[in-house]
Amino acid sequence: MIRLKNVSKYYKKKEGAAVSNLNLHVEEGKICVMVGPSGCGKTTTLKMINRIIEPSDGNIYVNDKNVMEQNPNELRLKIGYVIQKIGLFPHYTVYENVATVPKLLGWKEEKIRNRANELLKIVGLSPQEYAKKYPNQLSGGQKQRVGVARAMAANPPVMLMDEPFGAVDPITRNQLQNEFLKIQKKMKKTICFVTHDIDEAIKMGDKIAIMCDGKLVQYDTPENILFSPKNEFVEEFVGSDRALKVLNLLKVDTILDTSLPKISIDTDSDVLKKLALKGQDHVVVLDDEEKLVGYIKLRKIVERRSLEKWDKYIKRYVSTIDEDSSLKNAMVSMLQFDVFNIPVISENGVYKGIVNFNMIKSYISEEYETNNIVDKVVG
Repeated sequence: MIRLKNVSKYYKKKEGAAVSNLNLHVEEGKICVMVGPSGCGKTTTLKMINRIIEPSDGNIYVNDKNVMEQNPNELRLKIGYVIQKIGLFPHYTVYENVATVPKLLGWKEEKIRNRANELLKIVGLSPQEYAKKYPNQLSGGQKQRVGVARAMAANPPVMLMDEPFGAVDPITRNQLQNEFLKIQKKMKKTICFVTHDIDEAIKMGDKIAIMCDGKLVQYDTPENILFSPKNEFVEEFVGSDRALKVLNLLKVDTILDTSLPKISIDTDSDVLKKLALKGQDHVVVLDDEEKLVGYIKLRKIVERRSLEKWDKYIKRYVSTIDEDSSLKNAMVSMLQFDVFNIPVISENGVYKGIVNFNMIKSYISEEYETNNIVDKVVG
């Protein structure tokens, strides 16, 4: 979908090339993350794809068409673009911002409205609540969501993202990353994504392009970047905390505990008595659709002799994570909410199991000791 052949960029006042003889192929429906130290050429490369910056040498193809043979303005209308500073039009409402490119393309109003509302829902913003608001009425995370929706408005096959989540706090950033990966799972856009953060690159990328001094040092899968760095520069850039970075590659279902007893909201006291006699304490409570209601501590109920009215003692979990989440997401959530375990749910809210901190710690320690973790991650 995106192919760069021998692409270089020179500036008159800069000694050497900002980008030097770059060859890169991004497959359709995949995310390529370009990462490297400041000034390595990653943002310059991104901007050459939609000709915000003109290449000095080489050719760039998007969907097998040479971008240098296309009108730059028409080219940019076909490519979604998201930047760190978001760049929303302050005098436009949220709806008008999202509708910008479809209007330029001459879409009918009804089609624009349907598309804008659809996208606002996808990025987690209710059209009824947010469509008429202005950017200065939004939080940083909400602005970023609008920026993503605007970039996708005309349904472009290609998206360019320049540190799109860099201007928000770490917790919001993690949430936006997770939500965008969910969107990508459905939309299958071809994406070039620039970041300076190797952790973000590992989490977001199908492939990672590590750059230094305008040159491509290694272009590979996150697994191979972690476990088979090409040279000392890549090894140092990845860092020594590989165990933590590996957590971004492993999903929670790797260690999901499904053994905790589950009861429905209308369970009678006899069932609870049997569970108590077996020594069970923590019991998960579900509704008729297997969705999570909360949990009870049987020991306290038994001590108070309140089995007949046990539903009064249901406690809510302070947080949940999706089944597609990584082990690092699980750890972040536990630390954020100061909890020892966290329930895992499906996209439609069905309870799947529990992950706790000790399970993650033990799993990583055991796998590294037996050298199995590379096999687990790679497949």
